[in-house]
Amino acid sequence: MGFFDKDILWALVKVVLFFVVATPLIYYFTRIYGNKQLVRHSVVIKERVVLGSNKMLYVVDWEGERLLLGVTSQQINVLHKLDISPASQTTAEEQGGE
Repeated sequence: MGFFDKDILWALVKVVLFFVVATPLIYYFTRIYGNKQLVRHSVVIKERVVLGSNKMLYVVDWEGERLLLGVTSQQINVLHKLDISPASQTTAEEQGGE
């Protein structure tokens, strides 16, 4: 009976040791891998208006442009584009706009 208890204790020590070593490794590996996979999204949804079932308008900022998108369940249409880059805002202010 004493020998059996020693085997169970040794197995328990191995399991605990495995978790003590494996848990931080898994945690840091997933954080490092996740950060490498993380892409800085340049699309920002500014506003959404629901027009009906499966019909919406989106105002989206993307790469220095503001887009008005008409979205249905079948298609996406660009309804209007506006340049919002800092250079164009400076030009508009110089011309008396905005």
